[in-house]
Amino acid sequence: MATFWSLNYIFLKIALAFQGPFFILTLRVIFALIFTLLLFFNRLGRPSSHKSILKILIFGSLNLTLFMSFWFIGETIVSAGLSAILVYTYPLFVVILSRLFLHERLNRMSITGLVVGFLGVIIIFSNSSISGTTLGMVLLVMAALSWASGTIFYKKFLSGENLWTVNTLQYIFAIPVVFAMSILTGGINTSEILNPTFLMIVIYMGSLGTAVAYTIYLFLYRRFKAASISSFFYTVPALSLLYGHFIISETEGLQTILGFVVISIGILLSSRSVVEEESINK
Repeated sequence: MATFWSLNYIFLKIALAFQGPFFILTLRVIFALIFTLLLFFNRLGRPSSHKSILKILIFGSLNLTLFMSFWFIGETIVSAGLSAILVYTYPLFVVILSRLFLHERLNRMSITGLVVGFLGVIIIFSNSSISGTTLGMVLLVMAALSWASGTIFYKKFLSGENLWTVNTLQYIFAIPVVFAMSILTGGINTSEILNPTFLMIVIYMGSLGTAVAYTIYLFLYRRFKAASISSFFYTVPALSLLYGHFIISETEGLQTILGFVVISIGILLSSRSVVEEESINK
């Protein structure tokens, strides 16, 4: 899952040379829906009630539509590696929201981890060598908050629903919204729609990068505590930095790398404390 998601950041940066962010997102969600139906059609069920459909709509808005919109727009301004770093501050938000809405306990290590993690964000935002990208960075942090909110919403209200139904419906609900945004923003380059490189990228992002990865992600959050799973996600930006260097020749400055290391330490501290507490309680 971490490998699939880390490559999304690199491939998105390449795809942005062909199309606007909302049209790329539209195709990603369409292919995600197609591959989800192909892979898991026999496992689909019906939502338990009309209220569940509304809850899935809210979840999809937070977890997919808003999250990816903020991310895709942000990456038009910011490098792929830095985009991954800022989006994956989301485990820090998960820990905070888990305490507020899931009543998962925070101990001193959790609090220390949160302070350290957000210190890393401050280090990145204070980097003078990436001046002019503040708006993009803010959007990416908003993407992280939106994703974290969707995660907590799913854990609190939808963990009893059919996993594949939730995943499929969030794509269906997202398609008309993101397609409308692609039309309104004029982000469709008709001459590049059938470009082989572009098509291969959006097919990858929709299949392995979304349909398969999101299914793994939701399965894990059904089985384990939200903060426990989030402790492993710092590997995604690490891989994105590595792939970005070798695939698209992106190189981040030392201050950005330092910020990433500090954020990663904060995530490990804040999330691992929850894992240790869970083990003790067992």
